Amino acid sequence: ELDKELIIGHLKDFIAGGYVSTNWWHNDIGLPLTITPTMFLCEDFLPKEIMQGLIKYIGNGSLRIHPEIVNEKNEYHRGANLIHYCTVSIRHGIFTGDYDEVKSAITAMEEETYGSRLGLQSDGSFFQHGRRLYSLGYGLGYLKELINILHQIKNSAFDFSYEAKENIVKHTLDGIRHMVGGTGFDYTPS
Repeated sequence: ELDKELIIGHLKDFIAGGYVSTNWWHNDIGLPLTITPTMFLCEDFLPKEIMQGLIKYIGNGSLRIHPEIVNEKNEYHRGANLIHYCTVSIRHGIFTGDYDEVKSAITAMEEETYGSRLGLQSDGSFFQHGRRLYSLGYGLGYLKELINILHQIKNSAFDFSYEAKENIVKHTLDGIRHMVGGTGFDYTPS
């Protein structure tokens, strides 16, 4: 059985501690992605003030707070990082009941599947941090997050277009397959 008081105590300490990393990724993406599953699982018994504090915290990584990220050319906010920002925004929108936030995050996620200077490429490979091949590192994280979200929105009003799904399949079958060696991944080409 869950020790609800222990969970509540840790989350209360977390909120009171005002934890902030010197690395933007941990504040905007890493911790919000890590803490939101706990929020979903414990939502029924967490006191309102703790849920509100956690919602405020994960809001740091929301595209509502950072709308410029979707349109900017900063390479750190494209590709896998944009997909992670979108996931944080979807979760934040679910907790706040903001349908438009969920919809705009899913739209940004889908648009990121069409290839650009960073992220998915026309040959199915994946670039991150400039024109660096990162099909397994960031590319695999990108793919896992997209597949997770696609599964959740399948056959809903939020579902991706056929073309976007084709791009993801191409990345899976053409972009990553060259890096499979035996029963695992060969990071050498990445």
